[in-house]
Amino acid sequence: MEIIASCQAKEMIIHARVREDYYAGAPRTEDFKRAVSVYRKAGGTADICYNGNIASVKDYKDMLDILGTAGEDKLEGSASNCSISSVMLGRGLLSDPSLARQIRGGAALTPEELRAYLRNLYESYAEFIPEDRNVIFKMLEHWAYLHVHFRDCDRYLKAIRKSRSKAEYHAAVNNIFAKCEFL
Repeated sequence: MEIIASCQAKEMIIHARVREDYYAGAPRTEDFKRAVSVYRKAGGTADICYNGNIASVKDYKDMLDILGTAGEDKLEGSASNCSISSVMLGRGLLSDPSLARQIRGGAALTPEELRAYLRNLYESYAEFIPEDRNVIFKMLEHWAYLHVHFRDCDRYLKAIRKSRSKAEYHAAVNNIFAKCEFL
């Protein structure tokens, strides 16, 4: 962090994990705070973006509490806390496209909104990827995160994975929305 502090940077994103963690377990928030402290003491002035395990409004609030930024009007707090300027939502946003809105006090994701999001995403991929199967592969990456919105959906998720054409994919998606409880 001392070396990085000597570089001219506008913003720095710190992921609160190490390689060995992959994406498992809790973020290393104490290490994150220590890294920010060392960076600031070495003269680093870049805005700090926190990254790690924000998948819900509760996760976001817990992170603010742990880092000592709760109750601030903005994320950036006083010198007595970890003073971050932003938060990266990452996989949390992939799991819940409404997460940023919810953090700001807005409404939770609805089935209709998720369906429209998926339709838009499919069509946007299809503009640049000519083969249906390759578009479906891209969509499956999203379903790896989005399936959490459906109870007992394994059978229908399997049908999405087996889709080979646009029609099969959309039929499988329609089934998951029609036959699984939206959480």
